[in-house]
Amino acid sequence: MKDRYIILLLIFIFLGISINGIYWGLPSSKLNELYFTKKDSIQKFSNENKPEIPRSFYNPIRSYHPDEYFIIKTLQSIKPPFFKFSIEQFSIGGFYLYLYGLLLLSLSITGFVHLSRDILYYFINPEEIAKFYITGRLISLIYGIGIVLLTYIITKCLSKNKVSAFLSVIILTFSPIFLMNTHYMYVDIPGTFWIMLTIYFALRYLDGEKKGPVLMGLSAGIAAGHKITFLLAFFVSFVAFLIENKSIREKMKNIVYSFLSFIGVIIITYPFIFTSIRHLFLGEGQNATQIVFSPYFYITSLRYGLGLPLLVFLLLGIVFTLYKRQDKSRIVVILWIVFFFLTISFPSLKFARYILPVLPPFIIIGTTGWFSVKNKAILFIRSVAIILILTFTFIYGMAFEMLFIKENIRTEAGMWIKENIPAGSSIGVTEVPWQFQMPPFDYYTYRVEVIEYNIEELQKKKPEYFILSSFQAPIPPYPIRLQEERINFYNEFVKSGMYKVEKKFEKYPSLGFITFRFKTLPEDLIYLNPSIVVYRKISYNNSLP
Repeated sequence: MKDRYIILLLIFIFLGISINGIYWGLPSSKLNELYFTKKDSIQKFSNENKPEIPRSFYNPIRSYHPDEYFIIKTLQSIKPPFFKFSIEQFSIGGFYLYLYGLLLLSLSITGFVHLSRDILYYFINPEEIAKFYITGRLISLIYGIGIVLLTYIITKCLSKNKVSAFLSVIILTFSPIFLMNTHYMYVDIPGTFWIMLTIYFALRYLDGEKKGPVLMGLSAGIAAGHKITFLLAFFVSFVAFLIENKSIREKMKNIVYSFLSFIGVIIITYPFIFTSIRHLFLGEGQNATQIVFSPYFYITSLRYGLGLPLLVFLLLGIVFTLYKRQDKSRIVVILWIVFFFLTISFPSLKFARYILPVLPPFIIIGTTGWFSVKNKAILFIRSVAIILILTFTFIYGMAFEMLFIKENIRTEAGMWIKENIPAGSSIGVTEVPWQFQMPPFDYYTYRVEVIEYNIEELQKKKPEYFILSSFQAPIPPYPIRLQEERINFYNEFVKSGMYKVEKKFEKYPSLGFITFRFKTLPEDLIYLNPSIVVYRKISYNNSLP
């Protein structure tokens, strides 16, 4: 009974952390005042009649996370009668979209959400479209609670130790990579829940649960119905059946039953998932990729997403685990970590959040490994290490959490631009403004000059001001995989001497007097708070050719 109260307390702590900052980066009247500084700006905007609508057109109704808007865009692009999905975001599965769409419809009946085909309505009433994002973020939060609970149950199942189970939950809760993604509306956290449930069913099956084959297939299929790469979840079922103590015939029968339920769910929830796979490698859509084996990226993602001390602690725990004779349940979890880590390292398209499906299992195996050692010296070291790791992880995770609560750096930069750059001034940018890269400003009050990372174009147009962010130049913290084109442009930009820094906006994760400064990060860890620099043209450079 006491254990139940402790895990409930931990879930409430997670709930409090995740719900804090739920309004982070959402469309609002405050941002509208930055995008539309004059009364006629929205009217000019609504009367635009261009052959091709620029990307910046939708910025006022997007959140600061670039992928959240794609959920709404993909949902509205589903066309009956066969529910064909947008090719641009083919990786977003139907199960998530159906759930999200049904929830929006239900909330519209209650009056909480206003559904309209008139997109201008949401530009005039940004708080209404903000409710779309809040709804999706609440889905992530609920699934996050499920992952926390499953982490506790699976850890206790593997180690039979309540302390290690509580420790796993606390570590997961305050890990920045997990904490951050539970704040966003996207498919990774929901899909990870169903993968964790598949692992749980596999462990139950190995423990004698008769309904295992069907349940594993269903949960793995639902995971795949969230995201195309989560097709890999069936590996858990496959391994569980292979290592069980049964005849070959019985094993094959269970694999077939599980696979049929797996495929059945996919056909119902995401009928185009298999035809979409080819687009993954043909250079089409937002998620197209190539084969480039790069495991180092995800090791680095874990380093930043967990913090180096916690990563080392968990790796040592895994070493301790491997010294012991493994039971079948633990083998399934370990093989899933290795299989998914290696497989996800092949596609060239890489983001830190892609490692989420193995994050809870990694924490579970690493934590329980420390509790498998009986050596007295190690026991003392374990006690000290746990205290230090819990202290560090709490500070590190809450430092990122504070960035959800504080004023976002993009908003601060947008307010400064409105107050300090005269209306009618020309502002140079490297590409058509995208809301997650740029501060919000009025594209009708200012003359926007897009120079496409071309220094000659910059010298030709000579905008009075120029804006760069961490996503467009090596301004810390910038992406680990920042494109060479952007690095070269920035070097030429600085070398040209045409501009000087007018104002720099940066805000690193910090808690109290402790600040974590990074030179580089995985790109999606920078979504929370990039650095932004506003430059001003030096007058004597006006004579440059």
